[in-house]
Amino acid sequence: MDASHEDTDYNADELVQYFRARIAEHSRPEYELGLQHTLEWQRRRDDSTVTQAEFDDFIRRIETVDSAGSAYAHLWVTVRNWAYDLELRVPKSPPPHLTGYRHTATCITDDRFTGQLTVNSTYNVLELDTDRSLVRISNDESKHRWYPVNHFTLSVPPEREYVRKPDW
Repeated sequence: MDASHEDTDYNADELVQYFRARIAEHSRPEYELGLQHTLEWQRRRDDSTVTQAEFDDFIRRIETVDSAGSAYAHLWVTVRNWAYDLELRVPKSPPPHLTGYRHTATCITDDRFTGQLTVNSTYNVLELDTDRSLVRISNDESKHRWYPVNHFTLSVPPEREYVRKPDW
């Protein structure tokens, strides 16, 4: 086992301990998924025959967990670096929500919601329901409520870039 795998082993063990401790404190789905992803990573890390499609599927499952936290960002970077070493095409940076970036919603009308929303105020998006065209924010009364998307202008996350290990 080379030095990069030794570092990765330590990181994976540390992440398993972190997620297990969080689960013991608060049984929340994102901690359960974090533990599952880390354990899957531990099983797969010595497999040098991973295909691009398998990696894309695995990293996508990690990215779909809505948890801005250093443990998820750390897991993402560890898995990304492993795939990079295998010379797979990898994202250049983590998805915005893993680094703390959040969509914002700028109010363009307070119609029907006077006292709850303020025109030109920006709110952090807590959830977005595209099927029902609703956005959940913490309003001016500090209450988490659903509002019609057409009352806001939503921010757009930065575009993602992908890289591949250069041939030397």
